[in-house]
Amino acid sequence: MTNRGLYVLVLVGLTLLLVVSMGNGLFQQPYSPDAWPYRLLRGVCHQIPERSFVVNGVQMAANARCFGIFAGLWGAWLILPLMNRTGVNRYGVPGVLLLTIALQLLEKLASLLSVWNSSNFSRFFIGLLLGVALVHAIADQFAKQDDDDEVKHGVQRAGQ
Repeated sequence: MTNRGLYVLVLVGLTLLLVVSMGNGLFQQPYSPDAWPYRLLRGVCHQIPERSFVVNGVQMAANARCFGIFAGLWGAWLILPLMNRTGVNRYGVPGVLLLTIALQLLEKLASLLSVWNSSNFSRFFIGLLLGVALVHAIADQFAKQDDDDEVKHGVQRAGQ
């Protein structure tokens, strides 16, 4: 794996983001919209109470979809070395990312047209898929340099 230090730094950052997104309930504190976890995520998450999970009786700082995205990012990032080792990240990346974005839009449109009533669990799951797809899209940037060289040489030999 290349960029091992960057990988660890991002993993620590995503872990902190996941912890912060759980809000005051994780720390056994009452809900307060002015508490630091809620203020920290206010710029990236709309934090609508009925669209948020509850931890220890307290609304989370991130809504279900954002928490799903954060959890997907964290989980996929955690297994990124395995993805690179098995080569699973090299197939269908644009299609997977476009599919998850289309799924987000379709779910929102179906909800607006009253065809589908989204639950927090469906929002979480669809967000989770997007988070995984985003990591999947950049996973090859952390693959071993040797693998890239072999692919380049293989393509050159085949073309000769």
